[in-house]
Amino acid sequence: MAKIGQILRDKQPKVYHELMRKAQKKKPAKDYSLGEIEDLMRGNAYVRGRGGAVRQVRYK
Repeated sequence: MAKIGQILRDKQPKVYHELMRKAQKKKPAKDYSLGEIEDLMRGNAYVRGRGGAVRQVRYK
């Protein structure tokens, strides 16, 4: 089974190149340090949800 990127590259090369150009312009997500995550978890406005994700339950 072919991947969607391969199909787009073969059938619609202009669309594929435009999508790749937009993807390269995106800034990478910020990596939080362990200390920053602990600071977020200190108050009860943030909890660790199912699967371990940190989520906000109340605005400060």
